[in-house]
Amino acid sequence: MNRKGQIATYDLLFAVIVFMAIFLLMNNIWAENYANALKKEETRRMQFSARQAIKVLTGSAGYPEEWTSEDVEVPGLLEEHGSKRLSNEKIEELDGMDYNAVKDLLKIGEYDFMISVNALNDLYDKEIGLPVSGESKAVRLERVVYYKGGNANVSLTLFK
Repeated sequence: MNRKGQIATYDLLFAVIVFMAIFLLMNNIWAENYANALKKEETRRMQFSARQAIKVLTGSAGYPEEWTSEDVEVPGLLEEHGSKRLSNEKIEELDGMDYNAVKDLLKIGEYDFMISVNALNDLYDKEIGLPVSGESKAVRLERVVYYKGGNANVSLTLFK
């Protein structure tokens, strides 16, 4: 019997097992890092979309400036350009619009949204959009504006 051949076969088998173990470990680490990178990129895209949308809503009067749901191109909620006062009429118009039409105007694509206006007086609070479910990945931004005689928080939540 040839002992040298058997020893070489065992060495080769051991080397293959060690190589496969290292390969599988490295593959799992790479897959986990790749998945984490994708999640971070998704969060960055959501944050970018949310920043753009809330800037349109709370930073402009929209276009045309006295827009209605029939002719709106940019749905800004301010009374006039340069002010920080929300227009109740524009909030009501936005609330009456089709959900998908608002998504298209805000250019938020694949994300769902909830716009909340929280005023000093609860009578003027408004929520536009879909409620956020607990298991959704979400990004929320807030801005303080003047509304109905006092400060109000306008928040935009994008979720998927």
